Amino acid sequence: YMALASVYLQLGKHEDAHAAANRAAAILPGDSETILYLGYYLNWGGRAEEAITAIKKSRELNPMYLYGGWPGYLGFMGQACFTAGLYEESISNMKKAIERFGSSAVWDPFLIASYTILGRKEEAEGSAQQLLKAIPTFSLSSWKYGRLYKSSEDSERLYEALRKAGLPE
Repeated sequence: YMALASVYLQLGKHEDAHAAANRAAAILPGDSETILYLGYYLNWGGRAEEAITAIKKSRELNPMYLYGGWPGYLGFMGQACFTAGLYEESISNMKKAIERFGSSAVWDPFLIASYTILGRKEEAEGSAQQLLKAIPTFSLSSWKYGRLYKSSEDSERLYEALRKAGLPE
């Protein structure tokens, strides 16, 4: 069901993605990664508050989430907080993800956009330069994560903040 949710998300069928992820969560309600991914799909479908609730639950199910080798628990929360307009919380989660796991084209842009929206220009530009140093080929036109949103307003808010921070088209 999670694989199906991913396919639906890539096709822009957000309600179908949510339904498939919800089915997986019903089958494995105590599995932290299943609940984490439910939050992931809720976020892209514009249901950020529900996504945050699911991600918090996934963290409760796996209290060792910070000690694994994967930043999803931090990164997905940072994305959902960004979508919900909780920019300080997004920054906190993304900074932890980047500090523990390094720069990533998946996480860094949400940190940069949150800094930009909060008017923290120097931090946004510095983080943008750090991303470009780590990934010199990064461009907004090739970056797919911002295009996963159901809402064009959410997507445009993200991309506009990234443009203002100086990331290349």
